[in-house]
Amino acid sequence: MYGPTETTVWSSCTRIIDPKECITIGTPIANTAFYIVNESGTPLPPMAPGELLIAGKGLSSGYLHRPDLTKKGFIPNTVCPDHGPLMYRTGDLVRRRPDGNIEYLRRIDTQVKVRGSALSLGK
Repeated sequence: MYGPTETTVWSSCTRIIDPKECITIGTPIANTAFYIVNESGTPLPPMAPGELLIAGKGLSSGYLHRPDLTKKGFIPNTVCPDHGPLMYRTGDLVRRRPDGNIEYLRRIDTQVKVRGSALSLGK
């Protein structure tokens, strides 16, 4: 299972058959949509690396008493508003494999979370 807290803890799942193969984060669960976009927010084709954005019914409405963080992390859904008005910027660099599974590559930023609080290690 994969998913940030901002999307009610998990957003995708997969069954690992052979741990020697590339382990993916799977495909979105019901009522969840994944978008892989470039820095301009344009959706990318399979195998192109980009930031993972998540939309759907499990998406939080933002951070309590933190409008600055909400505005940064939750952006308007301009890709497919049918999946909800907002998308969450995960900060994860991923790519969609030809079989539809999402392969996690790395973090885009330097954020880590300690006891639920986001910290930046800086560059």
